[in-house]
Parts: sequence; structure tokens; C-alpha cells
Amino acid sequence: MTGLLTEPKIEEWMPPEEQQFRGRAKEYLERAGDMGLLPAPLATFGIFPKGVSSVVFLVNAETEPFVAKMALEPTKVAVEAACFKAWHDHGVKTPQVYSSHVATSDLPVSMATFEYIEAADLSEEPITDKAAANQVSRKLGRFLAQMHEAKSSGFGIPQLPDLTGKRSTFGEEVLPSLHRRLESLAQRSIITSKDTEEVLKAFWVLEADVGRGRESCLTHNDYLTYNVLNTEPFTVFDPDPLVTHPMLDLATSMIISEAIGQPDRYGVADEILAGYREMTQVDSRMLSAAAVVRTIRKMNTWAHKNRMEQVNICVEILRREAKKLDNY
Repeated sequence: MTGLLTEPKIEEWMPPEEQQFRGRAKEYLERAGDMGLLPAPLATFGIFPKGVSSVVFLVNAETEPFVAKMALEPTKVAVEAACFKAWHDHGVKTPQVYSSHVATSDLPVSMATFEYIEAADLSEEPITDKAAANQVSRKLGRFLAQMHEAKSSGFGIPQLPDLTGKRSTFGEEVLPSLHRRLESLAQRSIITSKDTEEVLKAFWVLEADVGRGRESCLTHNDYLTYNVLNTEPFTVFDPDPLVTHPMLDLATSMIISEAIGQPDRYGVADEILAGYREMTQVDSRMLSAAAVVRTIRKMNTWAHKNRMEQVNICVEILRREAKKLDNY
């Protein structure tokens, strides 16, 4: 593959510990080889340019290439590997997992190795036919619904070995980070006090749904075309897994699709929703509530990176979906 880097990308906005980890990532890969944690001996390797919370290597081993992914968080990549297996059991194609590792004193990073699939992701594929593009977007929605069939218990970051959420309640998962982000965005005058009220109201709509028995499930949390390989069937990769309300995941995909605004690429919000609905029922009120809540997360991320065009679109989505919520 062309476009590989020789050194991990380090951005100024990354926390110091993340920058230090990236500076030592190649050392950690070599150490993993010495410890026998890789599926084949190291030969040459390059680094994929994408990824802000992990470093992903393409290793050209003596037999066949493989992917080695590592992150500073102690269990992050090992959890991802376990989620791949869970989603595969529900009919979703994911990269084959060769090995996984939870951080130890000998190798203080989370790591897993996967098969290398030589295919472009859908964000790199131009649209040549609008009808065909809509079918691709519907397929994305169907795949997401299949992923949500992987039920779990608890909420928040999945824990090994059974992928139970770290938090016992929905509020424990959502509210602390939601309050921090609301405060940060309000301090920057990106949102108003009225917006904050609408977001908290939307949270309580979702909380009530959980109280009525809504099951939590394994969610991808960053599911759109740039994390789906154009294979047959599609291959889903690079999640940021959470155990949570499924509508938060669907809303995230729709928000990203609308905010990145690439009409010449796959991933259309309405068609993703249509595909999801082909597999399971969607409560429109819950989806609007989820969209209001999840705009805050994406807004905060994009504001941190000074992507103000996307931030402004998120503000529009928040207010539009809040108005819908008031009218249900």
C-alpha cells in the first residue's frame, strides 16, 4: 500500500502522554516481536496515516502482511478485537483477529494483530451512480443494525472478558462527560443556555427509555464510510466501542454523514436510516433525542480541532432535532 508513514503522526493538540507513546510505538512493536506476540517475524513495516487514538502498522512479514494496532489505553485494542468476534457472530464481516494483548509491565500498551485486507475504504470511492450510492448507504444501515444485535449489559467502555459495560447505569455512562462538554462549549459561546436545557431534556428521554427495558448493545461509536472497507460483503473496522443505547450509535453515524458533507462519496444519512429500518424498528422520538445528545460529543471534538464548519452544522442539527423532540 502507498501512502504509509515511517513515523507515527504526532499532533500538537494530542496530550503529552499520547505524544510520548507515539514516539515509542516502533520500539513497542519490536518488543512485541521479541515477546512472541506477533503472528510472524517482523520484516519491514509502515504506519497508516489515519488514527488519532492508536498507531496502526502494516507489517510485511516473511509469510504474508498483517496489521498490528496498538493504543496507550491498557485494554482498548484488545477490547476492539473481542468486539470484532462478537459482531462476526452476528453476520458482520470484520478483520480476522490473530492475537490480542492487554497492557503489562513488559509491554505497557494494548495491542492486537489482524489480517490485512487490501481494499479501499468507502470514503475513498467516488460515486458514479446516485441510485447505486443510495443502495450502498442502505447497506451501511443494515450492517449497523446487525451489529446492534450483539447485546450486552451495563453501559460505557466494554470490559474484558465478556464485554460488559464498565458503568452500571446509563446516567453514569453519559452524564459526567456530557456536563463537561456542555460547560466547555458554553464557555466558548458555541451553545446557549437554551441549548443546554434541550440536551439535558433529551438525555432524560433516553434515560426513561432505558428504564422501560431498552437493552444496551455493543456499538461501533464511529461508524461511517471511512471505517468500512469496500469488500464483498463490506468489512467493518476501527471502532471506538461502547455499550450503550443503540440510537446513540445510529445518531452518531447520521450526524457525521451530514456534517462532513461529501456529496460525491457514499454515506447518506436518510438512506442509512432507511437501511437500518429494514432490519428493525426505529422510534423516531428516541432517535431525535439521541441526535441532540450526540451532537455535543461531535461538536466538542471538532471544536477542539478548530473544525468550525462541522461545529456549526452540529449546532443546526441540535436545534432541529430538539424542535422535533418538542413536537412529538
